[in-house]
Amino acid sequence: MGRKLFPVLLAACLSVSLLAVGQVTLWTEITATHVTESKTDGVIDWTQGWILATGMAVPPQDSVSEAQGRLQAREAAIYKAYQRLAEIIEGVRVLGVASVRDLILEEDVLEAIVEAEVSKAQIVPELEEWIVPEKRFLFFFRQKGDWKEGEYHVTIQYNFRGELPMTVAAHSIEPAGTTDSQDYEATPFTGLIINALGVPLRTTLFLRLVDSDENEVAVVQGAVYVPSAAYQLSLGQISVERAENDPRVGDHPLTIQVEGIGQDGHSLVISQLSADLVRQMVATSEILAPRSDTVIVVTSAVSP
Repeated sequence: MGRKLFPVLLAACLSVSLLAVGQVTLWTEITATHVTESKTDGVIDWTQGWILATGMAVPPQDSVSEAQGRLQAREAAIYKAYQRLAEIIEGVRVLGVASVRDLILEEDVLEAIVEAEVSKAQIVPELEEWIVPEKRFLFFFRQKGDWKEGEYHVTIQYNFRGELPMTVAAHSIEPAGTTDSQDYEATPFTGLIINALGVPLRTTLFLRLVDSDENEVAVVQGAVYVPSAAYQLSLGQISVERAENDPRVGDHPLTIQVEGIGQDGHSLVISQLSADLVRQMVATSEILAPRSDTVIVVTSAVSP
Protein backbone atom coordinates (compact mmCIF):
# COMPACT_ATOMS: atom_id res chain seq x y z
CA MET A 1 0.00 0.00 0.00
CA GLY A 2 2.83 2.39 0.91
CA ARG A 3 4.57 1.82 -2.42
CA LYS A 4 1.35 2.46 -4.36
CA LEU A 5 0.55 5.60 -2.40
CA PHE A 6 3.95 7.25 -2.96
CA PRO A 7 3.55 7.78 -6.75
CA VAL A 8 0.11 9.29 -6.12
CA LEU A 9 1.52 11.71 -3.52
CA LEU A 10 4.44 12.51 -5.80
CA ALA A 11 2.13 13.34 -8.73
CA ALA A 12 -0.12 15.43 -6.51
CA CYS A 13 2.80 17.43 -5.09
CA LEU A 14 4.27 18.05 -8.53
CA SER A 15 0.87 19.19 -9.83
CA VAL A 16 0.41 21.66 -6.98
CA SER A 17 3.96 22.94 -7.46
CA LEU A 18 3.43 23.52 -11.16
CA LEU A 19 0.18 25.34 -10.50
CA ALA A 20 1.92 27.61 -8.04
CA VAL A 21 4.70 28.46 -10.48
CA GLY A 22 2.60 28.76 -13.64
CA GLN A 23 0.99 32.12 -12.93
CA VAL A 24 -0.32 34.13 -15.88
CA THR A 25 -0.69 37.90 -15.75
CA LEU A 26 -3.24 39.46 -18.11
CA TRP A 27 -2.44 43.06 -18.98
CA THR A 28 -5.61 43.67 -20.99
CA GLU A 29 -8.53 44.88 -18.91
CA ILE A 30 -11.92 46.12 -20.04
CA THR A 31 -13.99 47.31 -17.09
CA ALA A 32 -16.91 49.61 -16.57
CA THR A 33 -14.85 52.74 -17.02
CA HIS A 34 -11.68 51.70 -18.82
CA VAL A 35 -10.76 50.67 -22.34
CA THR A 36 -7.22 49.37 -22.21
CA GLU A 37 -4.95 47.75 -24.75
CA SER A 38 -2.25 45.25 -23.92
CA LYS A 39 1.30 45.60 -25.16
CA THR A 40 4.40 43.54 -24.50
CA ASP A 41 5.59 44.69 -21.05
CA GLY A 42 3.08 47.53 -21.07
CA VAL A 43 -0.50 48.74 -21.34
CA ILE A 44 -2.34 51.72 -22.83
CA ASP A 45 -5.35 53.11 -20.97
CA TRP A 46 -7.34 54.90 -23.67
CA THR A 47 -9.95 56.15 -21.22
CA GLN A 48 -7.72 57.96 -18.74
CA GLY A 49 -4.94 58.65 -21.22
CA TRP A 50 -1.82 56.99 -19.87
CA ILE A 51 0.72 54.35 -20.81
CA LEU A 52 2.48 51.98 -18.42
CA ALA A 53 5.74 50.37 -19.52
CA THR A 54 7.67 47.81 -17.48
CA GLY A 55 11.36 47.00 -17.58
CA MET A 56 12.91 43.91 -15.98
CA ALA A 57 16.58 43.07 -15.38
CA VAL A 58 18.76 40.71 -13.32
CA PRO A 59 22.02 41.49 -11.53
CA PRO A 60 25.17 40.97 -13.63
CA GLN A 61 27.14 37.88 -12.69
CA ASP A 62 30.20 39.93 -11.77
CA SER A 63 28.36 41.84 -9.04
CA VAL A 64 30.35 41.57 -5.81
CA SER A 65 27.50 42.24 -3.39
CA GLU A 66 23.73 42.10 -3.22
CA ALA A 67 23.49 45.88 -2.84
CA GLN A 68 25.59 46.46 -5.95
CA GLY A 69 23.72 43.80 -7.90
CA ARG A 70 20.31 45.24 -7.03
CA LEU A 71 21.42 48.74 -7.99
CA GLN A 72 22.79 47.56 -11.33
CA ALA A 73 19.63 45.54 -12.01
CA ARG A 74 17.46 48.55 -11.18
CA GLU A 75 19.39 50.82 -13.53
CA ALA A 76 19.08 48.27 -16.33
CA ALA A 77 15.35 47.81 -15.65
CA ILE A 78 14.74 51.57 -15.80
CA TYR A 79 16.58 51.78 -19.13
CA LYS A 80 14.52 48.92 -20.54
CA ALA A 81 11.27 50.48 -19.31
CA TYR A 82 12.01 53.78 -21.06
CA GLN A 83 13.10 51.91 -24.17
CA ARG A 84 9.85 49.96 -24.18
CA LEU A 85 7.83 53.15 -23.64
CA ALA A 86 9.47 54.69 -26.72
CA GLU A 87 8.44 51.66 -28.78
CA ILE A 88 4.86 51.87 -27.49
CA ILE A 89 4.60 55.61 -28.21
CA GLU A 90 5.80 55.06 -31.78
CA GLY A 91 3.08 52.49 -32.28
CA VAL A 92 0.20 54.42 -30.70
CA ARG A 93 -2.64 54.81 -33.19
CA VAL A 94 -3.20 58.45 -33.93
CA LEU A 95 -5.84 58.28 -36.64
CA GLY A 96 -7.54 55.01 -37.52
CA VAL A 97 -4.86 52.61 -38.73
CA ALA A 98 -2.11 55.25 -38.78
CA SER A 99 0.40 55.30 -35.93
CA VAL A 100 2.78 57.99 -34.72
CA ARG A 101 5.52 56.41 -36.84
CA ASP A 102 3.26 56.26 -39.91
CA LEU A 103 2.40 59.93 -39.72
CA ILE A 104 5.83 61.40 -39.02
CA LEU A 105 7.94 60.62 -42.06
CA GLU A 106 11.15 62.35 -41.01
CA GLU A 107 13.10 59.93 -38.80
CA ASP A 108 14.95 62.68 -36.93
CA VAL A 109 11.68 64.48 -36.16
CA LEU A 110 10.12 61.21 -34.95
CA GLU A 111 13.08 60.51 -32.67
CA ALA A 112 12.95 64.04 -31.25
CA ILE A 113 9.23 63.82 -30.52
CA VAL A 114 9.47 60.38 -28.92
CA GLU A 115 12.50 61.38 -26.85
CA ALA A 116 10.73 64.50 -25.61
CA GLU A 117 7.60 62.55 -24.67
CA VAL A 118 9.47 59.69 -23.02
CA SER A 119 11.32 62.17 -20.80
CA LYS A 120 7.97 63.12 -19.23
CA ALA A 121 7.38 59.62 -17.87
CA GLN A 122 7.79 58.92 -14.17
CA ILE A 123 8.53 55.79 -12.17
CA VAL A 124 5.53 54.37 -10.31
CA PRO A 125 6.95 53.66 -6.80
CA GLU A 126 4.27 51.15 -5.79
CA LEU A 127 4.99 49.06 -8.89
CA GLU A 128 8.76 48.93 -8.35
CA GLU A 129 9.93 45.69 -6.79
CA TRP A 130 12.90 43.42 -6.27
CA ILE A 131 12.03 39.73 -6.51
CA VAL A 132 14.15 36.85 -5.32
CA PRO A 133 12.39 33.60 -6.21
CA GLU A 134 12.08 30.87 -3.64
CA LYS A 135 13.37 27.47 -4.65
CA ARG A 136 10.66 24.84 -4.56
CA PHE A 137 11.25 21.27 -3.52
CA LEU A 138 9.12 18.18 -3.21
CA PHE A 139 6.60 18.12 -0.37
CA PHE A 140 6.60 21.95 -0.23
CA PHE A 141 10.02 22.40 1.32
CA ARG A 142 11.31 25.80 0.28
CA GLN A 143 14.66 27.51 0.37
CA LYS A 144 15.50 31.18 -0.13
CA GLY A 145 16.89 31.69 -3.62
CA ASP A 146 20.31 33.13 -4.36
CA TRP A 147 20.13 36.95 -4.67
CA LYS A 148 21.85 36.73 -8.07
CA GLU A 149 18.76 34.90 -9.28
CA GLY A 150 16.69 37.95 -8.31
CA GLU A 151 14.96 40.22 -10.81
CA TYR A 152 14.22 43.94 -10.60
CA HIS A 153 10.92 45.25 -12.00
CA VAL A 154 10.45 48.96 -12.71
CA THR A 155 7.21 50.41 -14.16
CA ILE A 156 6.97 53.92 -15.55
CA GLN A 157 3.84 55.91 -16.39
CA TYR A 158 3.42 58.42 -19.19
CA ASN A 159 0.29 60.59 -19.43
CA PHE A 160 -0.54 61.39 -23.03
CA ARG A 161 -3.98 62.98 -22.74
CA GLY A 162 -3.60 66.50 -24.08
CA GLU A 163 0.15 66.05 -24.64
CA LEU A 164 0.94 63.50 -27.34
CA PRO A 165 -2.06 64.45 -29.50
CA MET A 166 -0.91 68.08 -29.61
CA THR A 167 2.71 67.15 -30.33
CA VAL A 168 1.79 64.86 -33.19
CA ALA A 169 -0.80 67.29 -34.53
CA ALA A 170 1.84 69.98 -34.90
CA HIS A 171 3.81 67.78 -37.27
CA SER A 172 1.38 65.55 -39.07
CA ILE A 173 -2.35 66.16 -38.58
CA GLU A 174 -3.91 68.93 -40.62
CA PRO A 175 -6.88 70.49 -38.81
CA ALA A 176 -10.32 70.27 -40.35
CA GLY A 177 -11.23 73.09 -42.70
CA THR A 178 -12.04 76.24 -40.81
CA THR A 179 -15.58 77.50 -40.94
CA ASP A 180 -16.51 81.16 -40.79
CA SER A 181 -18.47 81.60 -37.56
CA GLN A 182 -20.47 84.38 -39.20
CA ASP A 183 -22.17 81.76 -41.36
CA TYR A 184 -23.80 80.16 -38.33
CA GLU A 185 -25.84 81.08 -35.33
CA ALA A 186 -24.39 80.00 -31.98
CA THR A 187 -24.77 76.29 -31.40
CA PRO A 188 -27.56 75.44 -28.94
CA PHE A 189 -25.73 72.28 -27.82
CA THR A 190 -23.49 71.85 -24.78
CA GLY A 191 -21.61 68.71 -25.79
CA LEU A 192 -21.28 65.97 -28.37
CA ILE A 193 -22.08 62.26 -28.22
CA ILE A 194 -21.01 60.10 -31.13
CA ASN A 195 -23.12 56.96 -31.26
CA ALA A 196 -20.92 54.27 -32.80
CA LEU A 197 -22.80 51.29 -31.42
CA GLY A 198 -22.26 48.34 -33.72
CA VAL A 199 -19.48 50.07 -35.69
CA PRO A 200 -16.04 48.38 -35.52
CA LEU A 201 -14.35 51.49 -34.16
CA ARG A 202 -10.68 51.31 -33.19
CA THR A 203 -9.28 53.25 -30.26
CA THR A 204 -7.24 56.21 -31.52
CA LEU A 205 -6.09 59.63 -30.37
CA PHE A 206 -7.96 61.43 -33.15
CA LEU A 207 -11.34 60.68 -34.71
CA ARG A 208 -12.00 62.07 -38.16
CA LEU A 209 -15.67 62.77 -38.97
CA VAL A 210 -16.73 62.95 -42.62
CA ASP A 211 -20.12 63.51 -44.24
CA SER A 212 -21.88 61.08 -46.58
CA ASP A 213 -19.81 62.44 -49.50
CA GLU A 214 -16.69 61.83 -47.37
CA ASN A 215 -15.87 65.53 -47.06
CA GLU A 216 -14.07 66.21 -43.80
CA VAL A 217 -16.29 67.71 -41.09
CA ALA A 218 -14.08 67.76 -37.99
CA VAL A 219 -11.19 66.05 -36.25
CA VAL A 220 -12.03 65.10 -32.68
CA GLN A 221 -9.04 65.07 -30.34
CA GLY A 222 -8.78 63.02 -27.17
CA ALA A 223 -12.22 61.42 -27.32
CA VAL A 224 -13.53 59.57 -24.28
CA TYR A 225 -14.54 56.03 -25.17
CA VAL A 226 -16.84 55.07 -22.30
CA PRO A 227 -19.13 56.75 -19.72
CA SER A 228 -17.60 58.38 -16.65
CA ALA A 229 -16.93 56.61 -13.36
CA ALA A 230 -20.37 57.70 -12.15
CA TYR A 231 -21.81 54.87 -14.24
CA GLN A 232 -20.68 51.43 -13.13
CA LEU A 233 -21.50 49.69 -16.40
CA SER A 234 -20.19 46.81 -18.40
CA LEU A 235 -19.59 47.56 -22.08
CA GLY A 236 -22.78 45.72 -22.97
CA GLN A 237 -24.80 48.11 -20.79
CA ILE A 238 -23.51 51.30 -22.43
CA SER A 239 -26.32 53.20 -24.09
CA VAL A 240 -26.98 56.56 -25.70
CA GLU A 241 -29.54 57.38 -23.01
CA ARG A 242 -26.99 56.89 -20.23
CA ALA A 243 -24.39 58.90 -22.12
CA GLU A 244 -26.82 61.78 -22.53
CA ASN A 245 -27.03 61.97 -18.72
CA ASP A 246 -23.25 62.14 -18.34
CA PRO A 247 -22.34 65.53 -16.76
CA ARG A 248 -19.41 66.00 -19.15
CA VAL A 249 -21.72 66.76 -22.08
CA GLY A 250 -23.86 69.31 -20.26
CA ASP A 251 -27.62 69.43 -20.13
CA HIS A 252 -28.26 69.67 -23.88
CA PRO A 253 -25.82 67.47 -25.86
CA LEU A 254 -25.95 66.77 -29.57
CA THR A 255 -26.17 63.06 -30.34
CA ILE A 256 -25.11 61.95 -33.81
CA GLN A 257 -25.21 58.51 -35.37
CA VAL A 258 -22.20 57.00 -37.12
CA GLU A 259 -23.35 55.41 -40.38
CA GLY A 260 -20.17 53.50 -41.09
CA ILE A 261 -16.46 53.64 -41.81
CA GLY A 262 -15.15 55.67 -44.76
CA GLN A 263 -13.32 54.26 -47.75
CA ASP A 264 -10.00 55.17 -46.13
CA GLY A 265 -10.79 52.56 -43.47
CA HIS A 266 -10.79 54.85 -40.45
CA SER A 267 -12.95 57.96 -40.96
CA LEU A 268 -16.39 57.92 -39.31
CA VAL A 269 -19.21 58.67 -41.73
CA ILE A 270 -22.15 60.76 -40.48
CA SER A 271 -25.19 62.17 -42.27
CA GLN A 272 -25.24 65.55 -43.99
CA LEU A 273 -27.61 66.92 -41.33
CA SER A 274 -25.32 65.77 -38.53
CA ALA A 275 -22.34 67.17 -40.43
CA ASP A 276 -23.95 70.62 -40.63
CA LEU A 277 -24.69 70.59 -36.91
CA VAL A 278 -21.11 69.58 -36.08
CA ARG A 279 -19.73 72.29 -38.39
CA GLN A 280 -21.92 74.80 -36.54
CA MET A 281 -20.53 73.47 -33.24
CA VAL A 282 -16.94 73.81 -34.47
CA ALA A 283 -17.52 77.36 -35.73
CA THR A 284 -19.29 78.78 -32.70
CA SER A 285 -18.07 76.89 -29.62
CA GLU A 286 -15.05 75.32 -27.91
CA ILE A 287 -16.71 71.92 -27.55
CA LEU A 288 -14.38 70.28 -30.06
CA ALA A 289 -11.33 72.36 -29.14
CA PRO A 290 -8.09 70.55 -28.25
CA ARG A 291 -7.95 69.11 -24.71
CA SER A 292 -11.72 69.26 -24.41
CA ASP A 293 -13.24 66.44 -22.35
CA THR A 294 -16.81 67.01 -23.52
CA VAL A 295 -16.80 64.38 -26.26
CA ILE A 296 -18.04 60.90 -25.54
CA VAL A 297 -17.92 58.02 -27.97
CA VAL A 298 -20.63 55.50 -27.20
CA THR A 299 -19.70 52.10 -28.56
CA SER A 300 -19.90 48.43 -27.76
CA ALA A 301 -17.48 47.56 -30.53
CA VAL A 302 -14.26 49.25 -29.41
CA SER A 303 -11.39 47.23 -30.84
CA PRO A 304 -7.86 47.44 -29.38
